[in-house]
Amino acid sequence: MGCRPLCYYDLMNEDVKKILEIISDIQEHMVLRDDLTGLERSLRAGIKDNSNAINLLSEGLEGQAGFAKEIDLIMSRLKVVEHHLGIEGNITA
Repeated sequence: MGCRPLCYYDLMNEDVKKILEIISDIQEHMVLRDDLTGLERSLRAGIKDNSNAINLLSEGLEGQAGFAKEIDLIMSRLKVVEHHLGIEGNITA
Protein backbone atom coordinates (compact mmCIF):
# COMPACT_ATOMS: atom_id res chain seq x y z
CA MET A 1 0.00 0.00 0.00
CA GLY A 2 2.74 2.54 0.56
CA CYS A 3 3.30 5.41 2.91
CA ARG A 4 1.02 8.42 2.88
CA PRO A 5 2.59 11.93 2.69
CA LEU A 6 2.20 12.36 6.45
CA CYS A 7 4.28 9.22 7.00
CA TYR A 8 7.19 10.69 4.99
CA TYR A 9 6.89 13.88 7.00
CA ASP A 10 7.16 11.91 10.25
CA LEU A 11 10.23 10.04 8.96
CA MET A 12 11.83 13.30 7.89
CA ASN A 13 11.09 14.83 11.29
CA GLU A 14 12.79 11.87 13.00
CA ASP A 15 15.88 12.34 10.84
CA VAL A 16 15.95 16.06 11.60
CA LYS A 17 15.57 15.31 15.33
CA LYS A 18 18.50 12.88 15.19
CA ILE A 19 20.66 15.41 13.35
CA LEU A 20 19.78 18.13 15.86
CA GLU A 21 20.61 15.78 18.75
CA ILE A 22 24.00 15.02 17.20
CA ILE A 23 24.70 18.72 16.69
CA SER A 24 23.68 19.43 20.28
CA ASP A 25 26.04 16.73 21.58
CA ILE A 26 28.89 18.14 19.50
CA GLN A 27 28.24 21.66 20.81
CA GLU A 28 28.25 20.44 24.42
CA HIS A 29 31.70 18.89 23.98
CA MET A 30 33.17 21.64 21.83
CA VAL A 31 35.86 23.91 23.23
CA LEU A 32 35.34 27.52 22.30
CA ARG A 33 38.11 29.79 21.11
CA ASP A 34 37.47 32.07 24.10
CA ASP A 35 38.00 29.11 26.43
CA LEU A 36 41.32 28.35 24.76
CA THR A 37 42.40 31.98 24.87
CA GLY A 38 41.64 32.17 28.58
CA LEU A 39 43.49 28.93 29.21
CA GLU A 40 46.49 30.12 27.22
CA ARG A 41 46.61 33.39 29.19
CA SER A 42 46.42 31.46 32.43
CA LEU A 43 49.19 29.09 31.36
CA ARG A 44 51.41 31.94 30.19
CA ALA A 45 50.91 33.79 33.48
CA GLY A 46 51.65 30.63 35.46
CA ILE A 47 54.79 29.94 33.46
CA LYS A 48 55.97 33.51 33.93
CA ASP A 49 55.34 33.35 37.69
CA ASN A 50 57.13 30.02 37.95
CA SER A 51 60.01 31.29 35.87
CA ASN A 52 60.40 34.34 38.09
CA ALA A 53 60.28 32.20 41.23
CA ILE A 54 62.85 29.80 39.79
CA ASN A 55 65.14 32.67 38.86
CA LEU A 56 64.89 34.08 42.40
CA LEU A 57 65.65 30.68 43.87
CA SER A 58 68.51 30.22 41.48
CA GLU A 59 70.05 33.56 42.43
CA GLY A 60 69.68 32.84 46.14
CA LEU A 61 71.15 29.37 45.91
CA GLU A 62 73.95 29.82 43.38
CA GLY A 63 76.59 28.53 45.79
CA GLN A 64 74.83 25.25 46.48
CA ALA A 65 75.52 22.72 43.73
CA GLY A 66 72.71 20.30 44.60
CA PHE A 67 70.06 22.97 44.26
CA ALA A 68 71.60 24.30 41.09
CA LYS A 69 71.21 20.88 39.46
CA GLU A 70 67.55 20.71 40.50
CA ILE A 71 66.93 24.21 39.23
CA ASP A 72 68.60 23.36 35.92
CA LEU A 73 66.35 20.30 35.63
CA ILE A 74 63.24 22.38 36.36
CA MET A 75 64.34 25.03 33.86
CA SER A 76 64.84 22.40 31.16
CA ARG A 77 61.36 21.02 31.85
CA LEU A 78 59.93 24.53 31.73
CA LYS A 79 61.57 25.08 28.35
CA VAL A 80 59.88 21.92 27.04
CA VAL A 81 56.50 23.28 28.18
CA GLU A 82 57.26 26.65 26.58
CA HIS A 83 58.28 24.95 23.35
CA HIS A 84 55.02 23.00 23.38
CA LEU A 85 53.05 26.24 23.81
CA GLY A 86 55.12 28.08 21.22
CA ILE A 87 56.72 30.43 23.77
CA GLU A 88 60.44 30.07 23.23
CA GLY A 89 63.45 32.05 24.34
CA ASN A 90 61.77 33.91 27.20
CA ILE A 91 63.76 32.31 30.01
CA THR A 92 67.46 32.41 30.61
CA ALA A 93 69.10 29.86 32.86
